[in-house]
Amino acid sequence: MNTVWRTLLSPSVLAIASALSASPLAAQVPANWPPISAQDLALKDSPINPGEPAMILLYDVQNDNNSSSETIFKRIRVFREEGKKYADIEIPYFEKETQVEEIRASVTLPDGKTENFAGSIYDKEIVKMKKFRWSAKTFTLPNVGVGSIIEYSYRLHWHAKIPDVFRNPSRYLIDGAFAYPAAEWPIQQNLSVRHSHFVLHPIKGARTATVRHNLPADAILQSLPDGTVELTVENVPAFQKEEYSPPEDFLTIRADVYYVLGIYGDTKFYWGSLAPARRSSSTHLSGSRKTFKRKWIAF
Repeated sequence: MNTVWRTLLSPSVLAIASALSASPLAAQVPANWPPISAQDLALKDSPINPGEPAMILLYDVQNDNNSSSETIFKRIRVFREEGKKYADIEIPYFEKETQVEEIRASVTLPDGKTENFAGSIYDKEIVKMKKFRWSAKTFTLPNVGVGSIIEYSYRLHWHAKIPDVFRNPSRYLIDGAFAYPAAEWPIQQNLSVRHSHFVLHPIKGARTATVRHNLPADAILQSLPDGTVELTVENVPAFQKEEYSPPEDFLTIRADVYYVLGIYGDTKFYWGSLAPARRSSSTHLSGSRKTFKRKWIAF
């Protein structure tokens, strides 16, 4: 299960530079992940997109806003030789804003034997500017071949806190409508996804609203009595990027959950809620945060 992933830079920007740190980090053994089904073990090809080199069997994300954390789990089946490249794992993060914790990984061989990863994890510098550093945790799983199942999970801990007005709205005189990002779920990946599951554990008593982006009709989105937001999407095709196409955020299947205060309409809410995330990204590139008043906005 996992949490919010925030896309702050495009893949082309991420390719600017790379340098591995000299001090590797020790990996941990896997947690109690969901068992691999006999059906998944028997798969010889992708039922969604036959012929693709690999597919994601399970993509599970849990956002816990109470601990400012996001936990991400992926299970990938390798079908062809070119799919072995997915044994090279890269977890991007902002060094000043995010801490990567509890990295765990394993490989299940075609005969059903599982090998826990106990190798080294390295820090890789992707982009470095005056007040900006985009890094990644990297490691490679050994003994990955055709028919192998790759599993890994990690936890992102965010240093930023949700504004107090959303935690304690009764303390404020609210005139207008406000929105603040609670979870961002990039459902569509560069591989087909057989089963995806997203959960948001919100702050107590908060009201949430979800903006859907190209969600299929059979996606199951529900709010539980305790406020938890849960989304399940099956059989998501891989995203195919085309030359001269619009930005990926307009084309991919995803969902964004926001905390909301006051009265809002559908159109205003969408554009007003999109602004805080984009402004947060722009802040890192433009320098001083003083020119940006807050990450939540009124409309």
